[in-house]
Amino acid sequence: MLPLKCYFKGCPRPTTGDSIKCKFHNLRSICLVEDCRNQVFARNLCVRHGGKKTCCHDDCNENVRIGDLCGKHGAGTTRKPCIEPGCGKFAQSKKRCSAHGGGQRCKLDTCTAHARKGGYCTRHTPRQWWEESNVYPKPSFMLADRRSRVSVSFASASSPPQKQPPQWKVHVLPSSQNKLSLATILNPTVYEV
Repeated sequence: MLPLKCYFKGCPRPTTGDSIKCKFHNLRSICLVEDCRNQVFARNLCVRHGGKKTCCHDDCNENVRIGDLCGKHGAGTTRKPCIEPGCGKFAQSKKRCSAHGGGQRCKLDTCTAHARKGGYCTRHTPRQWWEESNVYPKPSFMLADRRSRVSVSFASASSPPQKQPPQWKVHVLPSSQNKLSLATILNPTVYEV
């Protein structure tokens, strides 16, 4: 009588017809080593029994990943870490990550944001570049706090990019309204002052 479960280790699928394998594993070969329930990787052997090459480094029996070396001895990253103590990020420039002064800053003298396109940050990128690439900044909202009476919202938050770049609308809130409602945030439209 044939087994009801697939022969391969960890496979819960039922067998098909007169086979000891399920429909998924039907065309896969079984390792030649006796009592091994793994599928063949190469040379009629599974990975565990020599179907995959081992690392050429001395005293290492791990499987190869890159060329003839395992992940431990293979080509590591060529990127240098940030020189600031305790920082695990990769250096951008000047041997520092962007958080510690590496990378390029916005060309605008008063701005300290990171440069994104053409040497400018997202906020100061000239409008013509956004129009040419049809890529627009993500919608963002500046919520009015208790002391402020100005709120800024993105006019086309959910609409796809159009030929014209999206417009910003500035709303002056009456002093009685201290907070924006959730409906105003999710559906930014012009409202009466």
